[in-house]
Amino acid sequence: MTIAQRLFLSFSMLTISLISVVLIAVLVVTGFQSRFQYVQSNAIPSIIDLGKQIDAGNELIIWLYRHQSATQSDRQAQLENEIKRQINNLKSLNQYYLDNDISSDEDRILTQGAFGTITQIEQKLPAFLKGSAAQNDVVSLSELQGNSGVGQQIRNLIQGYQKQLALNVSIGEGLKKDNQHIYTMTFWSLILGSAAVILILGAVVIKTIISIRRSLEAMRFTMEK
Repeated sequence: MTIAQRLFLSFSMLTISLISVVLIAVLVVTGFQSRFQYVQSNAIPSIIDLGKQIDAGNELIIWLYRHQSATQSDRQAQLENEIKRQINNLKSLNQYYLDNDISSDEDRILTQGAFGTITQIEQKLPAFLKGSAAQNDVVSLSELQGNSGVGQQIRNLIQGYQKQLALNVSIGEGLKKDNQHIYTMTFWSLILGSAAVILILGAVVIKTIISIRRSLEAMRFTMEK
């Protein structure tokens, strides 16, 4: 191999190495960005909105207890309207979550199931309202605190939202672990790859320099002779 060919080979290897490093860096950064974007667009808004839904469920229970403890019919009528407004708010929050915040198939199934639970709340609400309006604490408290009344359905709804919250947190943690694993792999791969390229290029350059030196020595020897 001539000196020119060796120099061209060194230059080609250097160019290929730089291009490879740039491509790897771009792919890694793109992967990080896509996972971060997923967390930012799905997991974080899901966690925030699920917090709102849990708060709405707890608030609905509070309004039911207010209705149960009220003694005046006009006050109970006002509270009944507020309870219905709270249920409609839960429907709206749940629909918004379904339209904008779904982060996985399991999350979608849980959200769709929440609509069924809200329907159960609406179906069991009249029994509570009837007992509460009649000041029948046995019936109203049974509906609120028992295992088959409206109170239990609201608790089921809140538990479902808490399960979704844990799911979205785990998704975010999983993506964080993936990023950390890929970063570690890429970090060491780039270091080892760069070291290998440097050693190979160094060996080629040293060999080229030695070859040039030998050629010059031979020329000098020939001219002297």
